[in-house]
Amino acid sequence: MSSAARGLRGEDLCDADLVERGPEDPHERSQQAARPPLRS
Repeated sequence: MSSAARGLRGEDLCDADLVERGPEDPHERSQQAARPPLRS
């Protein structure tokens, strides 16, 4: 399963995933950043 799929499912989502796929999917990264954190 790709990082994007994990992010959409909210599993194992962390800053490392966002930073790692930032250059690949800037648009998706913006959408993830716009959403409230899944865990506090």
